[in-house]
Amino acid sequence: MMQDQMERKKRVERLADQIEAEILNAIREGGPQPYYTEMYLNCAICYQEKKRTELRIAEDPDQIFDEFAVCFDCIAGRNLMLSHSERALDFEARTLAILRIKNGVMKPQDWEEEEEAL
Repeated sequence: MMQDQMERKKRVERLADQIEAEILNAIREGGPQPYYTEMYLNCAICYQEKKRTELRIAEDPDQIFDEFAVCFDCIAGRNLMLSHSERALDFEARTLAILRIKNGVMKPQDWEEEEEAL
């Protein structure tokens, strides 16, 4: 179990690195576009606007949709199962990448590349 969590965390980190690079390249080429780094989405159940950090991808028990972004309150209130799909992994990684961009956080290897470019 712990091994699976560590492996998942590594996958999220790698995917976040890739998504962060894609977003930054798109911003460099096309200029700033707010939707690249949008942090607020609506919960698919209560429709309240929430930060991406307050949402997770959950499985739809009614099977109308495969899965959807749901806030923690709705997950707990309806006893929903969190998804472990690629979409859920991408959602978590994209959230991490956006947070890095908004907070100006770069990984140590990026610092060396930036210094070389100066």
